[in-house]
Amino acid sequence: MPEKGEDNHVTLRELIEAQFKTQEQHHDTLKEIMELRFSAQDKALVIALASMDGRMGILNEFKSTIETTLNVLRDQAGQFVTGKELEAAKDYLAKDIAQLKEDRAELRGKASQSSVMIAWIISGLGLLIGIAGLIAGMLK
Repeated sequence: MPEKGEDNHVTLRELIEAQFKTQEQHHDTLKEIMELRFSAQDKALVIALASMDGRMGILNEFKSTIETTLNVLRDQAGQFVTGKELEAAKDYLAKDIAQLKEDRAELRGKASQSSVMIAWIISGLGLLIGIAGLIAGMLK
């Protein structure tokens, strides 16, 4: 408030210069605020990018783990047999086992036959020795 006796008049030039100065101060303040804001955004962007790089590294590692697991599962799936293949293998093995049983029985039969032949030879020799003993006893 102007004091009594002071002149309340302002020239147009002073008014415009005062307004211009106020606008320049306001502009400078806004410029500083915007620079701070851009600086803060840049820092936030750098932090976000670093965080994103870390997350992407973790995701890549997770993806690699999943791919490795899938490869292992594919390998395991390749080792499994289907029901038809299993049945065919079982039938083949059953036939092989039956053939082996027949071969074993045949070999046992041959062993028995060879035992019979050995017994015949031994009894024939015994018979010959007995006949030789009788002849020797009669000649005496």
